[in-house]
Amino acid sequence: MKRSIEIFVCLVACLSAELCSASEPPRSVLLLAQSGISDPMPIALAAAIRAGLRGHVSEPVIVYQETLDLLAFSGSKYQEALQTFLLEKYRAKNITVVITLAPGPIDFMLQSRSRLWPEAPIFAAVDENTADRVASNPNVVARPYRLTLRDMVTTARAVVPGLEGIVLIGNRNNARAHFTQELPTYSSELKVSDLRGALFDEVKKHVAILPERTAILYTGFNNYDAGTDYMAYEALTPIIEVANRPIVVDTENLIGGGAVGGFVVDPALIGEAAANFVLRILRGQSPSQIATQPPTTNFFSRPIFDWRQLQRWGVSMSDLPPGSEIRFRLPTAWEQYRGQILMIVSALLAQMLVIAILFYERRRRRFAEAVSRQRMSELSHMNRSATAGELSASIAHEITQPLQAITSNGNAGLALLAKTMPDLREAREAFQDIVDEAHRANGILGTIRSMFKKSDQEKVALDINTVIQEVLAILHGDFLRRRILVQTRLQTDLPLVTANRVQLQQVILNLCVNAADAMASVTDRDRVLKVKAERQPTGVLITVEDSGSGVEPKNIDRLFEPFYTTKCDGMGMGLAICRSIVEDHGGRLFATPGRPYGLAMQISLPASVPRGALKTAVEDAELVSG
Repeated sequence: MKRSIEIFVCLVACLSAELCSASEPPRSVLLLAQSGISDPMPIALAAAIRAGLRGHVSEPVIVYQETLDLLAFSGSKYQEALQTFLLEKYRAKNITVVITLAPGPIDFMLQSRSRLWPEAPIFAAVDENTADRVASNPNVVARPYRLTLRDMVTTARAVVPGLEGIVLIGNRNNARAHFTQELPTYSSELKVSDLRGALFDEVKKHVAILPERTAILYTGFNNYDAGTDYMAYEALTPIIEVANRPIVVDTENLIGGGAVGGFVVDPALIGEAAANFVLRILRGQSPSQIATQPPTTNFFSRPIFDWRQLQRWGVSMSDLPPGSEIRFRLPTAWEQYRGQILMIVSALLAQMLVIAILFYERRRRRFAEAVSRQRMSELSHMNRSATAGELSASIAHEITQPLQAITSNGNAGLALLAKTMPDLREAREAFQDIVDEAHRANGILGTIRSMFKKSDQEKVALDINTVIQEVLAILHGDFLRRRILVQTRLQTDLPLVTANRVQLQQVILNLCVNAADAMASVTDRDRVLKVKAERQPTGVLITVEDSGSGVEPKNIDRLFEPFYTTKCDGMGMGLAICRSIVEDHGGRLFATPGRPYGLAMQISLPASVPRGALKTAVEDAELVSG
């Protein structure tokens, strides 16, 4: 029974505690600002306080904000009305900490403490003079922000090289009262114009005609004359529209409205310090303990500048004070499109690398082709030299005939001249025959020499029938020795072909020699070599056909492979060289089975120009052939 009573008592106590805690409103912070409701400074300060508290408290802490409009309204009755209004408005709220911004709200709280939250600690963000004045009050921690003429002049010298004059415009207020004492310090080195307190329209006229190397120091207008009022940031806009020199400011809420910047009081720094103060109070520290510790910020002031105005007045960022923050700066193309630029540059570099590799490979290929052509030319010359050795007997036979005729005609001519009555007519004919035979021998030698010398790559228009006849003339003696019957069918009026004479002669000669070799073992039928030249739609078709034993169909294509041969003493390079030469001339060399025996080698060459168009080239060919 006793145990049950104890449990019941505990439950009642816990329930009572929960009900009490549930009925107690959450702790709150009240921010009191001096200016009107549209001033961005207290709005930014409240946002900074909320950000500083977020994530650092276990229970919600609400931040309220009130603007007292003490610049527009004053007097004891107004203060009493404010007290009554605040008491009634926040009657059900648990105001744990009061934060004041500027001198007016802290003076109002000190006068109203007997009625307004006498136990609530007060954090005062004020100018240095006000901080010294209120720091001795109990339950108050004052943190000064710095507003000095020295900082504004330092900024003016940074944005106006060779500064010669300054113009102060704005209201005379307590926060900047010490400016008056600072002015004589700069009067000896600068031309100083103090227009604080002057009518707004007069100020606008003055700042529109300032000389060069002058800066405007703006301390803020709050005028209520003739029924027109201005907030400090609102009054800056019409001044910017007419001012012909850069404007220096000392509060952050004026950055972005047309001022160039300066050492400004930053609400973010004040909010950070105020949030830290609230957190320490919530953790049980007293204001006196906090007041003895130095502030964590350097008077809540730092250099901030508007990048757009720096560009307007041609101010280099290197001339600004160290640690300056630049706002409204347009990102460079690199900053904005860094990823895309890197991708494009990488793609371009890759393309350049590929192009370089392709150029390098193209150069290597051309070099290899040149070397290959040189090697092929050397092999062709070797092949022609070897053929010359094989045809030595035929060549000797062809040369012997004109030499014998020359000898016979010479002897006959001498005999005719030795008579008592020389027959000069017959002697002249004999000597003319000697000259003709000499020309014939010279033509044969020229044809043989041109065929077996190293040739260049010059290509001219040729009559293919003439080339064939030249080759057959060289091989005539060899064919007689081998008992080979040559049958030619050369179609007339064939189109000319563009070719290298020596190389084309070599190809036809090689094919004829191979045909003759293929018929060496034939004994049961005539050895017949058929050479034909006929027109085809694209040019000329040359056929060299033998009556030998032929080649198996499966090996026909292999005939043109290097080092493949059907001869026991062959090297297997002749047909490979011939095909390479024909292909270099834009033609085609191929083999087909003969009818009914042997093998037919065919050369297809493209036509160059109609017959007769290059008469000179044909005449030259006829002269060479003799």
